[in-house]
Amino acid sequence: MLIGRKCFLIAVFFLGFSVNASELDIPQENVFVPQLLASSSHLKFSGQQFIVSLDEIEFTVKSYDVRGLPNSLTPEIIEKFLNNGYFSVGKSGEDYTLTANFRLLGGMPPKSEKTLLEKATEGYGVGALIGMAAGGAIGAAVAVYGHTTAKEPASKK
Repeated sequence: MLIGRKCFLIAVFFLGFSVNASELDIPQENVFVPQLLASSSHLKFSGQQFIVSLDEIEFTVKSYDVRGLPNSLTPEIIEKFLNNGYFSVGKSGEDYTLTANFRLLGGMPPKSEKTLLEKATEGYGVGALIGMAAGGAIGAAVAVYGHTTAKEPASKK
């Protein structure tokens, strides 16, 4: 009889643990709730449904869009998603909706070792500077030469 009770208690313990293990509280930094919906919010995943708590009142999310995630969601899959994604809560009529959004990694241009001035003065930039300087010098020389060798117009008699 004592062995039966111990087995029963152990089974209840593990059953309770497995039920709690399928529940996941989603961190606040991974949930976007517009200020118009609630001043405080909390989101959790329990079983195969999402439960949102808005101003201390719990609602079951009836419609959620989690494109890009497997159909059978588990807490492990959601935890992996939260590494580079977040959920946004919305409202459609009287029902609350949930959308999974992926974050794009990066966002900054790659850092270069050279400054913009250094890049401008190499390659094509140097060729353009030399070309402009040479063209200007040749143009000035032609103008001076043309002015000194020009003939005076014949005076009218």
